[in-house]
Amino acid sequence: MNLKLFIIFFLFPIAISANDWSSSNEWSSGKDWTPINRDKALGLLNSNSPKERREALGRLADVGFFEDTPKMLASLWDSEYSVRKMAENAIWGLWLRADDPYIDSVFQRAIVEVQGSEYEIALQMFKNVTELKPEFAEGWNKLGDVYFALNDFENAINSFYKTLELNSYQFGTMESLGYLMMELQREKEALKWFNMALDINPNLIHLAEVVNNLKEKFGDKNI
Repeated sequence: MNLKLFIIFFLFPIAISANDWSSSNEWSSGKDWTPINRDKALGLLNSNSPKERREALGRLADVGFFEDTPKMLASLWDSEYSVRKMAENAIWGLWLRADDPYIDSVFQRAIVEVQGSEYEIALQMFKNVTELKPEFAEGWNKLGDVYFALNDFENAINSFYKTLELNSYQFGTMESLGYLMMELQREKEALKWFNMALDINPNLIHLAEVVNNLKEKFGDKNI
């Protein structure tokens, strides 16, 4: 598959709303999540119960602050697969929140345009997002994805770098930069970005295979 299409269709997550969480299997019991505030959720991340750890992560996707990211990232290394999976989804849920009704609306509509391959329309919408809220890292990240899809590599790189200035934990951006470098046949740089992504999120199994192939190609001594 073309690397740019891989970025758009496999690495382009859908924004997660409170309604999305409540409709998942984890939330199907009908339990009222309102009493679980941010502080309680942060405390439950250290619970001995995998179920409580999952619940805490899901709640933080909706009420957490960006500063909670390191604690949520630690759950990517949890011994339970279900907790690790919930952690990844919850982290994306947190990052994809602009916490501004208008910007969230434009952002969501832009994602729909991307899914319909309407990249030029999505480009203008993501530009609008970054102009209105330049501190929103995911606006820049998705802008970079669209530039990548349009073969505008220079602007894609600049947008991804801006994302990492705002969110140095963004393993998805690191992965995108890796695939972009592969498109430019700069494979050693790609390997650097892939390794950085895996250092933060070890659950990117598909990426581990790419890294192993690159290591075999260059040999560890040449990396």
